[in-house]
This record gives sequence, C-alpha cells and structure tokens, in this order.
Amino acid sequence: MNETLHHPQEKNEGPKRSPGHVVEAHLEEGDESQLLAIARGEPEALRLLYTRHSGMLFAIILRILKDRHEAEDALQESFLRIWKQAAQFKTERGTGKTWMIFLARNVAIDALRRRERRFLVINGEISEESEVPSNSTTQAELSEISSCMAGLTEAQREALNLAYFKGNTQSEIAELMQVPLGNVKNHLKRGLLKLRQLYQSHE
Repeated sequence: MNETLHHPQEKNEGPKRSPGHVVEAHLEEGDESQLLAIARGEPEALRLLYTRHSGMLFAIILRILKDRHEAEDALQESFLRIWKQAAQFKTERGTGKTWMIFLARNVAIDALRRRERRFLVINGEISEESEVPSNSTTQAELSEISSCMAGLTEAQREALNLAYFKGNTQSEIAELMQVPLGNVKNHLKRGLLKLRQLYQSHE
C-alpha cells in the first residue's frame, strides 16, 4: 500500500521546529539578538557568538598581549564576561560586535596590567603607571616569586596577591581584607621589601 505524504495546510500551525531549526534561526539573527538571548540565559547563543567571532577577538587580544597562551586565557575570560554581562548591552549604544570588541580589549588590558605588576615586583618598583616590555616576566621568574612569597606573613602575601596578581586597588584590598587602608599600605610596602630581598638572595 502506497503511503501518501500529507503537507500542512495554511490553516494548520505547521511542523514543529526541531533543535536544528532553532540553531538555524539563531544563525540568521544578528549579534544584538544573540546577546539578548544570552541575557535570557540561552547558552546556544553564546556558542554561536563564539563560533562567529572568536577568531576576530583572539586576533585583537593577541595584538595586545603578544603571547598566545595568555591570549587564549583572555579569550575564554572574554566570553565568560559576555555570558555574565550580556544584560548590560544596550542596542542604542552601538552594535553587538563593537560591544564585544570593547569588552575583549578590556580583558586583554587587565591581563597586561597584571603582567606589568609582576614585573614591577621583580624590579623593586611600586608605581602602577610604569610601562614595561611585553613578555618581560618569564615563567621561571614567576615560579621564583611564588616560592619567595612563602617567606612573607599571611597578611603580606594576601595583600600582594590581591594587588599585583589580581589587580585590585588598595581601597578594594582594604575592603576585601576588612582592615584599614593604612594597614594595606603597610602590608604592601613591607611585603615588597621582603619579597625583593628574598628574590635577590635566590639570584
């Protein structure tokens, strides 16, 4: 017996959409629609944006950091922020692509500043405004610093870690450690002096 294929009539609702159709619909949407979908908690929209823009964002981040491994980490951090901050995107302020580029650049610059702070620890400087060459801190130096940190007090280690490895300001550190700002400055100053002494003794 021959089977007859029944086509949906116009009055019917039509065939149900499969997951594949949902993906195709997402692909047809612009970046702005994807960001709105992410804000609603739809992970598929994030995956599609990653497929669409990860190469472009990685190139931008790599130009800033000039280190492939750090750039890969920064790219993942960028998409994590996109997931968390998509609700902050406003269509009237620009395109979704521009917003993602701005966010990725900020992530890369934050990573660069953390690297510079590590360089300043090694060279005995405290100023956060100093400009240093990219890739100035080697993995061996970072390992040595980590080893020397064990010779500091717990408060000094925490303050230095928050300031020079996580990028917090002194006021933020005071709030996180729940101590007066003056104590934070003292921990940083004494900790840096001790850390430099320990580091230089290992050279």
